[in-house]
Parts: sequence; structure tokens; C-alpha cells
Amino acid sequence: SLFERFTSSIPSSTIDQPDISLYDHSRSAAAIAAALYRWHEAEGSLEDALRITDRSLRKFRFLIGDLSGIQDTLFRLAHQQIKGVNRILRARSFAMLLVTEAAAIECRRVLDLPAFSVLQSAGGRFLMLVADVPGVQDALAGLRASIDPWMLQRWRGELSLNIALTEAFSGEDLMRQRYPALQEKIRLAAEAAKLRAFHGHLKAVHSGDDYSNGPCSACGVRPGECRDTGEDGEIWRCRVCDDEHRLGAALPRIRALAWMRRPPGPAGGRLRFWDELTCAWYEDQPLITSDLESAARIYQAEETLAAPSLALRFVANYVPRMESDETGKPAYRLLSKEALDVRPGELKLFEHIAADAIESGAGEGELRGEMLLAVLKADVDRLGQIFASGLQSPSLGRFAGLSRFLDFFFSAYLPELLRRDSRFKSTYTVYAGGDDLLLIGPWRQTAELAAVLREKFQQWVGGNPQVTISAALELIKPDQPLNRAVRNAEARLEAAKDQGRNRISAIDPLPQTWEDYRRQLISAETIHAYLSKSALSQSFVYRMLALDRARLAVESSPRNGGPERVSLEDAGWRALWGYQLARNVLSARGLADSVKRELAAFLNSL
Repeated sequence: SLFERFTSSIPSSTIDQPDISLYDHSRSAAAIAAALYRWHEAEGSLEDALRITDRSLRKFRFLIGDLSGIQDTLFRLAHQQIKGVNRILRARSFAMLLVTEAAAIECRRVLDLPAFSVLQSAGGRFLMLVADVPGVQDALAGLRASIDPWMLQRWRGELSLNIALTEAFSGEDLMRQRYPALQEKIRLAAEAAKLRAFHGHLKAVHSGDDYSNGPCSACGVRPGECRDTGEDGEIWRCRVCDDEHRLGAALPRIRALAWMRRPPGPAGGRLRFWDELTCAWYEDQPLITSDLESAARIYQAEETLAAPSLALRFVANYVPRMESDETGKPAYRLLSKEALDVRPGELKLFEHIAADAIESGAGEGELRGEMLLAVLKADVDRLGQIFASGLQSPSLGRFAGLSRFLDFFFSAYLPELLRRDSRFKSTYTVYAGGDDLLLIGPWRQTAELAAVLREKFQQWVGGNPQVTISAALELIKPDQPLNRAVRNAEARLEAAKDQGRNRISAIDPLPQTWEDYRRQLISAETIHAYLSKSALSQSFVYRMLALDRARLAVESSPRNGGPERVSLEDAGWRALWGYQLARNVLSARGLADSVKRELAAFLNSL
């Protein structure tokens, strides 16, 4: 942690091109050294200089851990109005990261490798460099024998943790000219592991679940086993959702995590994994003992630990809280009793977030706008291609550095942006890390956030036109199913990529370039200003939109690859537009001639 902080901006070499940091170079060298040591130790050649320096020998393998089924599992909800849906959702993404981290810790343990061997760990996936020694496959098979039944017991096969090994390769294959071929081997091994999920362990599936308490009130799928009582009476959750409910309640206060195998001492809470591996969380620093297998403190804008001696890790865990000056917001008067009971300092509900899109009008108690949520989904374009061929001289260190650099933008820079920029403080982070994100926020502010996010990312990659991001925005009401909205956002994101990538699909039926999207946001704010000053009426704006749909129908005529016929009504859109402009703008009463000319010029430019 300290090494990353102080050497990640120091070049590893001052002799040749300084395109890799001392931190990434050193970590990669340490991973190679650890694997080499294990290989020569097993062979009994630790003192044989010729064997050690022989790069033709196949001494290495890559180990891939991949959590599959994340998106379907993440939004498995019985319905949108379940109590505590916010805390369950945010805990799910974090809990899935913990599953991946637990697997990486266990792989290191059974193969006796240090933390440096983990080259990448983000977005539900990790990559390790290991030694090709006798027994490595048996050790991982034994680990899978513990992991697979545990995963099946909890998620009934919906979520799988796939662990795969590439075929053995030599030190020569790690050299720059051969490294791209290794990337393809990693991809193929990961894909093959997905096809063999739970291989040999399907007998652990439970066919006789006890539904005497009904299905889980949260996911609606697994049997209710954990009882909870409150103002709304008795409810039953499955063990997974109950763990998530507890974790979600604690997550905003968690300051440290500790992994251990023995039952932990006083802690804020804990999750138990296979083979008694336990993750405990704390609001203060845990007691450092020999039982700890790993520990870290969670980054906070203001350090709260009395003695922050633990390694630092970044987690995209920003969520909006009720501020003391917000409780009297006029828009909040429209919300449910549960929302009205939220006190300052507590987490906002999705109702609050949707209501934050509402503006107060000029009149007493006047409210303007739609109470809608926006689901924002985004990821880096052509990431596989960037890793495979985007680096001028690909190597293990450059691969690790690029992976770390991209993950840091989503897991560290983005949460700080949401925390500091008042425009986006009502944004709820479902997940962000690796190379993608999923955010939920008030629709107007999130539309602006998408453009800002892209601009910040371009700055982050130095304006490189080959490293871009695509995004999608889906609008929903706060009581509508999130899983459907996420699927729609995913379809919009795929459409943006199909249109050439480096695009956003938002509001309009077709994706658009980021430059066009930014211009549309500016135009929207201009129209909004005219509406606020009563220079335009809402009914006129709706007529504008209808005429614009007619224009699009004409422009997508057969000559342009559209439908065979265009209606006469649509074909006359230009004349109707001139009529509407003359009647509602140029002849409008109460507007100065200069304002009329300015407004007409603006509307014609659209």
C-alpha cells in the first residue's frame, strides 16, 4: 500500500522510455520471482544457476478467477418496494467483491504464494501468476471442492466462481514479443471454465428446500430462513439476503476489513465463507494478531481511524445521505411515510433520489419536473483489444499497470467526484470498478453526470482517441423494477457499441456521439431557461417534439434505408414548423423583438 502510494508515479527506468511505473514493474518482478522460487524449490534446483536462467523451460501458469452471473444475481428482487432494497442492492455488489477476494486469498494459501502474485483483482475477476509445479491442479481441485458446494448452497447455481489454469508457458513467452499470445490463452481458459461451472459438484444442489416460511421477501426465490420483525410485522429472508441486509446497513460505517480463519473477536459483523474463512468488518481498526490472513482500511475522504496502520484500499461505496437542510424539501412532501421517516445522516431511499430531480418553481409551492430515476451504465470500449494489442510493447508490468490505472478511475476517482461535486451528490453507486459502472441517480443530474464522466475519463487517459468509453441511460419511475431497467440499459449500451462505440444511448431512440450529446444537453438547458421565463410554453415544446418525430420519419425514407412509405402529414413537417414558429414565437405577445429573434434563431438551429 505504501509502495503504491509513493512509487506509482516514479518511472521504473531513466535509461529508456519511462512508460511503466516503478510500482507496477516491481510488483510484476516480485510475482515472477515468487513463481520461479516455487518451481525451483519443487524441482530441487534453487542452487542451479543454469536452470534458473533458462527461459525456455515451462515454469509458469496463469490462474484466473471469474465470478459469473453477477448481473442477474445483483438485481434479483421480489419487487421494487421491499423494505431495505437500497441497502440490499449496495451490499450485494460489495459482497460479490468479497467472494472474489476470498477466492484469491484461498488460491494464494493452497499454492503458498505472496500477495504480489495477484496481478489483477477487480470487477469480479482476479489473475495470478503461479508456478507449474506437481500438484497445482490437485490443490485447486481440492479448493473447488470447498467453494462449489458453498456457492451452490447459497445461490442455487445462479452465481458461479470459476477457477481456471492456462497451459504451462516459459519465461520466453513472458517476453514482450510473445506476451499478446498469453492474453489469448487467458481468455480461452476463462471461457472454458465458464462452460464447466460446478463440474463434479452438482450433487450439492438441494432439491428439498423448506418453504414453510414462504419464499425470501427480498429475492423471492430462495426459502425464507431468517426472521426479522419491525413496524411492518414479521418478514423472512433467505440467508444470502439477510447477510446482505446486515452488511448494507453497516457498509457506510465500515472503516476496516479483516480476513481470518478463527472466529473473530468483537466486530461490527462478519461473513463466513468456505473452510471457516471469515471476513469481519469494523468501524475502527481491528486488533492486529497472527490470526489475520489479510486486513485493510477503507479509504475515507477524512481519515477516522486512530492509528491507520493498515493497507489502504479503495471501494466505490458512495451513497447519498439525507442532509439536515434537505428534510424540508417541498418535493419530499410527495413521498411515502417510510421516506418521510428518514432522518439526517441516514441513507436516502430511491424515492428521495427521484424527487431530487424536481425543481421548485417561481410560484408558492410550485414544483417542476418529473420524479424519475436514471440508470447509468458505462464501460470501456474494446478493453480486450486494448490489452491484447493496444500496448506498444506489451509486458506483464504494462498489463498490470494498465489494469490498475483503469480500475482506479472507477473505484477511487469516481466516488470522490460524486462526493465533491454538489450536482451529483444524490447518485447511488450500485457498483464501479474494473472497467465499468452502474449508477442510479435523479434523471436530470445523471444525464449531466454521463457527459462529465466521459470528459473526466478522456482526461484520465491523456486524451488518447483509442481509449474511449460508451454509456447508456435508462429512465424509470422509483417504483418500477430495477432489473428491467438495468436490462434495458444493457441493451442501450450494446446499441451504442454496435453504432461504432465512443457513444451514448440516452433519451433518443438512437445512440449518438458524445459531442452531439453534449450539444443536446446545452440546448435542453436553453429550452429549460426559456420555459422558466415563460418565453416558451410546455405545449409548444411538445408540438416541437411531434414535428421532430415527423422529420425523423421523412429523413429515414426508403432512399435513406427507412420505411417504404412516408405519410403526407409527416412530409409536411417543415411547413408546420414554420407555422408554429410564426404563431408561437414571432407573433407572441409580451416578448421583446430581440428575444423573439434570438429564440427563433435558436429553435431553427435545433
